[in-house]
Amino acid sequence: MSLSLTPFKPLKTLLMLILASTMAFSLSGCIAPVLILAGGGAVVGANTVGSNLPFKTQEEDSHIKMKALASLKDFPALQNHSNVEITVYNGVVLLLGQVPSESLKSDIAEKIAQISDVNVVYNEMTVGEPVSLSTYTKDTWITTKVKTALVSAHLNTLHYKIVTEDQVVYLMAITTHADGDAAAKAASEVSGVHKVIKAYFYSATEAMPSQN
Repeated sequence: MSLSLTPFKPLKTLLMLILASTMAFSLSGCIAPVLILAGGGAVVGANTVGSNLPFKTQEEDSHIKMKALASLKDFPALQNHSNVEITVYNGVVLLLGQVPSESLKSDIAEKIAQISDVNVVYNEMTVGEPVSLSTYTKDTWITTKVKTALVSAHLNTLHYKIVTEDQVVYLMAITTHADGDAAAKAASEVSGVHKVIKAYFYSATEAMPSQN
């Protein structure tokens, strides 16, 4: 099982994109090809709200998301015919959801890639009708169960941004190899999960903030 992530803007020079081979588990889910974002000195430490992203970076991510959401207004064709979900983590934008056409899908990603402080855009939107309420509810429930699974695996869920789209779980984090693999394995074991996509910034050293 595979899923290709296509960037619309090159990563900054401190980042290196590595596509790893499929890692399959004989469990209820599977790990799709791994997207690894390796950046030296990426980890600054936990802030007051528990995330291991610096507060300044979190602010920048929030500003990026607000600008990205605002940019959707430039595409009238999206009204009543789409469901675009924007996730931002450490300057990386993940686009999920459904849009009416391939050209619109590309245009949205290209526009968002021009926003200041965006490092790369991964366009995983699909062409088609918006998902049903039942699918959305199922995905929300899967996300909740994945968070619980990470807690059971003694991982700090505040260090992970977890998004589920049509039973595919995306994990975004600054993490160690060991913790990142443990999080993906825990998510893959959750009932209803079809794939787990890892989008990680691995720390330059394996020393990470202590986990709760």
